[in-house]
Amino acid sequence: MKVTFDSNAWQPAVRPDLFPKDPRNGDFHKINSALKSGSIEAFISETCGTLEAIGKATRSQHFGTTKGQASVKTTPIAGSAVSISSSIGPDHSQHPGLHPIMADRIRDALSLGVRLLSAPRIGMPRPPEFLEASGGPDPAKYAQMPDPGAYLECVAEVSREIESRGVGYAIIRSIARSIETRSGISDQPLFSCLAMATDTEQSAIGKAVAEWADGDSMASHVASGADYFCTEDQGKSAPQSVLDDDNRQWAQTAHGVRFVTLSELAAKLP
Repeated sequence: MKVTFDSNAWQPAVRPDLFPKDPRNGDFHKINSALKSGSIEAFISETCGTLEAIGKATRSQHFGTTKGQASVKTTPIAGSAVSISSSIGPDHSQHPGLHPIMADRIRDALSLGVRLLSAPRIGMPRPPEFLEASGGPDPAKYAQMPDPGAYLECVAEVSREIESRGVGYAIIRSIARSIETRSGISDQPLFSCLAMATDTEQSAIGKAVAEWADGDSMASHVASGADYFCTEDQGKSAPQSVLDDDNRQWAQTAHGVRFVTLSELAAKLP
């Protein structure tokens, strides 16, 4: 059984001892045992580190000032000619790193065989805890797909579909455009406007980043082909969410997503 755990579901499954008073604690331990035995192949989206690990109070500044880094490569070809190519990639040094508690719990998850699902955005830095020494994503920590290109194409396509429904990444993009209009600055990268957010806008950005993470997590889940998406989020804390009833129905119909809570997942285990 392959399961993608949402950001609000993986920690009880990985560390049930941290939730002794929760009436579902027996379910948490049952899932934990299944992780240990390998009967559940578990994934969590890297958005737990790239997006949600950024504190709510600093999200507008972080995402408003994060910039990709350009690289130029020259390759000799016939005669004295050279081929010149350029690319833009993330500058991982811009990520502040995981909070020590989160870093410990990620290590616990990885020790149980849980693997990260890639959900890349252009120029998005990853925390150092997700990287190997060379600076790229650590293959020992990420799920390895049979066809990485097809996986990334599917993530991008499903992300676009989610955005077209006005949820996921679409919400923070809408906030950025609103700030851009208010500020009158239109000659800078769109997200640079986030650094000029008012206190009210900063609060909205904090929530929008969580919704962005949910959308990208859903896209990576679909691309991975996992059997279940385990979440405790009903999408009721926002006017519109990728996890609300309407968008759940779309995900089920369009992409066969099967949603389960932790207790529902536990009930499926022997």
